[in-house]
Amino acid sequence: MGWSWKSTVACNTCDIIDVSIRSKYLNTKHLKEIDEGYFTHFLCASYYSLRLLILSLGVLIHAFIPWVFWNNLCEGLDSIQKHIKERTTK
Repeated sequence: MGWSWKSTVACNTCDIIDVSIRSKYLNTKHLKEIDEGYFTHFLCASYYSLRLLILSLGVLIHAFIPWVFWNNLCEGLDSIQKHIKERTTK
């Protein structure tokens, strides 16, 4: 018989993994669930992304120079978490 791409892709495990990935990462009702429009959600998600990028750069600098940015990560994450809670409990 030999090896066949179709036989390996069509296994039950792959189907289970595919379904679990879709259910974990795709939620087409997310905007309705949080009662937000696309553009507002885009702006907020972009804001969080940029904040996290800046925080991660600060932590990287902190890794090399431990006496700088020693508390920025905790304060930054607390700030983001507070902002998310305020948005979701309108």
